[in-house]
Amino acid sequence: MSPPSIRLVALGVVSLSCVVAAQRNYTQVDMMRAQLALLDDRPGDCPPCFNCQLPAYECGQFAECNPFNGKCECPAGFGGDDCLQPTCGSLARGRDRPIRSGDTCECDDGWTGVNCNVCTEDRACDALMETGEDGVCYQNGEVIKNNYQMCGVTNEKILSMLDGKIPQASFTCDKQNGFCDFQFWVDRVESFYCHLDNCESSATFTSDQNSTYYKCPEVKCGCITDRFLCGLEGSIDLTDFLREAVEGPATFECMQHDGGVNTCKFKEPQLDWMVRSIFGDESIELDCRSGECLYHTEVPGYQRPVKTINTPLIAGVIAGCSLFVVAVILVTWYLSRRQYQYGAIHLDDSDDESTKLMADHKPATLFFENVSYGLNGKAILSDIRGIAHPGEITAIMGASGAGKTSFLDILARKNKRGHFSGDFYVNGEKFMRPS
Repeated sequence: MSPPSIRLVALGVVSLSCVVAAQRNYTQVDMMRAQLALLDDRPGDCPPCFNCQLPAYECGQFAECNPFNGKCECPAGFGGDDCLQPTCGSLARGRDRPIRSGDTCECDDGWTGVNCNVCTEDRACDALMETGEDGVCYQNGEVIKNNYQMCGVTNEKILSMLDGKIPQASFTCDKQNGFCDFQFWVDRVESFYCHLDNCESSATFTSDQNSTYYKCPEVKCGCITDRFLCGLEGSIDLTDFLREAVEGPATFECMQHDGGVNTCKFKEPQLDWMVRSIFGDESIELDCRSGECLYHTEVPGYQRPVKTINTPLIAGVIAGCSLFVVAVILVTWYLSRRQYQYGAIHLDDSDDESTKLMADHKPATLFFENVSYGLNGKAILSDIRGIAHPGEITAIMGASGAGKTSFLDILARKNKRGHFSGDFYVNGEKFMRPS
């Protein structure tokens, strides 16, 4: 018997030769399928890990594949590796929504729908607001940002042929990115889905009725393998038809009635042909309930409240101001009459000291030239010359540090630490010698 290491090497060589042969005769997709089949046949082995970058897997709902972790970026209301499992709770939970474990979802208070995407109460939207309050559940069917609708199929022929199974549809629109998504459900299990691109929407609101209209020129659809209408237990399989024939344009038109229920029609040329061929109806007819969480200022028709004018307060302020003005006028008139009655007030000139001083005053003219001043070997002033006449104002101007204060000290005959020189004359008489 060969040692285990020799047997392993031999098996490795055989496996390598098989892989090389497969590369020569089969495509990479066939190789992947063969490897997965071998893994499935080994009892006790774990199933292969899901990776949406591999050809054997793809994301449902036409979701994008994250290249870093190989997981699908699922839209709101869907989860699991392939985005084909409904999530419960509510939109307010974000990415922490639980995946449905049974036949139905348990929605949070204020939410409804097969995957709990549709709000029913204003307070349910508070958790989605940045402020945590003032949320509004807008239910008119018009998409403002992200609109969600849950619908029941009302075609009598479809209902009769399904023999008690409950057909439903969900419709979601993202206005900023211009796309919508449509899913068809049977007994709360998704059968097929469509992605609608380059969508435009409009809404009409009158006193009689409200209507919304969506038009999407580009459509692509996908069937979920082994689901109803997609090959489940021998049922009709629309996989190839949906993938190859359905391409748009599609429309979704609704009329709103009392109670927030919308009567809608989803139309696409090839889907309409399929509905006529299988069920005998012209298109898919629905009763929908819409819900979109908005901040209260984002709701269409919102008007900022006008501040209430406090008429009594304004009237009181005006009356008070008027009385104040009248009082000022009366006081001014009274004081003016009192002044004329008693005459002007005069001061006795004999008590005016300034008059006495000015009696012996002699005007003087100050003339100076060659004024210089230095300190520690640095010249502060050099050859300053000027004159100040009596009755005039003389200004000394210069930049900071130019020596204005030192010059005034020299004119005032103050002692200075430095050395100064110059000639000073009062009324032509020299009165100071340089020191």
